[in-house]
Amino acid sequence: MGIVAAASADDGVLSVASALGFLGFFCLAATVAWGIATAVGPWAGRVSHEGVQLGHLAWAMAGLVLVGGHVVAHTLRPQDAFTWPEALVPFARGGLTVAAGVAGLLVLVVAAASFMVRGRIGVRWWTVIHRAAYAGFALMALHVVLAADEVGRITWLGVAAAATIAVVAGLTAIRWRGATRRDQEGGAHPTVWGLEP
Repeated sequence: MGIVAAASADDGVLSVASALGFLGFFCLAATVAWGIATAVGPWAGRVSHEGVQLGHLAWAMAGLVLVGGHVVAHTLRPQDAFTWPEALVPFARGGLTVAAGVAGLLVLVVAAASFMVRGRIGVRWWTVIHRAAYAGFALMALHVVLAADEVGRITWLGVAAAATIAVVAGLTAIRWRGATRRDQEGGAHPTVWGLEP
């Protein structure tokens, strides 16, 4: 394969990786928004418990699969492909930009996996792990801001990503403020914001 053809193929794989990354990011943002929106505000109580869990899990799984595709695409690049250790170990390659995405993905995978064993690990540990997913999403958001040319060039996709980050941050602040107030009043519910272990 010639240099021009390899560069063209690499551009194609990078475009696919970028598309998968953005789609995964938006699905993960929807995971957070869905969980919060169905726990507070005008939607609280309007969605059944099973609906809350299924919606939350569906958005999370879609996001993780798409982000996984983003990672795989980077390992398949014709030029300068990531090795699996580089793709899955923070700071193995790419400095803070890549490390934020890798660490965020690892935290979110652990949070998703904890759902399957929540009965065995108990409410307290599952709550800690589940709340750590906020940090995982924040790391993903940092990766998007640092890595995506669309954000730096202020394209419509970059604006959408920035707006999504702002909305999720606002919803998270509202939710944490409510949880802190409830904890201080001694009325903490033994579930994680409507999701039973």
